[in-house]
Amino acid sequence: MNNNPNRSRISAEDLCNQDWVSLWRLSARPMFGSPWSPCFLKDLRHHIHNQIALGFLSKDDIPKETIAVYGGLLEELVSVLTAEIFLEQVQEEKRWPAITDFDRLVVAFSELETEGIVCCHGAGATVADAIEIAMANLREESTGYAFYTVPDAITALANQSLRIGFGVNETRVPRPPAAGIAQAVVRALQRHSFGVQWNGNIDSCIQVTLDWKRRWLTSRAPKGKP
Repeated sequence: MNNNPNRSRISAEDLCNQDWVSLWRLSARPMFGSPWSPCFLKDLRHHIHNQIALGFLSKDDIPKETIAVYGGLLEELVSVLTAEIFLEQVQEEKRWPAITDFDRLVVAFSELETEGIVCCHGAGATVADAIEIAMANLREESTGYAFYTVPDAITALANQSLRIGFGVNETRVPRPPAAGIAQAVVRALQRHSFGVQWNGNIDSCIQVTLDWKRRWLTSRAPKGKP
């Protein structure tokens, strides 16, 4: 490695053979005056890990989103960490079961689609976003919709509990009962051996026990609409 103090770029050889964070601290020191704190680096790495594990952004979009959140001066560090964590994810996937909980969730949502319930993966950052996305995808024959948001997915990644919201197609006459939509979602999830909790209140979400393991190269249900 070139130890020129004015050099801040990281070579392909460095990327393959060095400790990324230590390397960044060395290369960034001339630019910023001091290395980033361990807490900052841990938080940055956690953010990138979540984006990769969730799988809603493309590999190219993850660095762009991270730089937008943390600032443009971090572009090279973000690129290095994204490459490192992506490789870790691919290696980790080799130890996963053949069919993961996320795979079963995709199938359950697909079945609900055939029953007239529009299902949306990672539908926005808020419930309001999710409802807007779901309603935009309703068809004339749709009875209702189900969804989870990106924050819901982040919670599932951390705590193995996914919150699923639902609603009815209010343009249908007669209007379908909201409880019927929720019950259909619960049945579909239970058919695929999920632990499901719903208290029967149409204003309450459905809670699903789910170990979030989404494969990068196969389980590519896109953000918003599967």
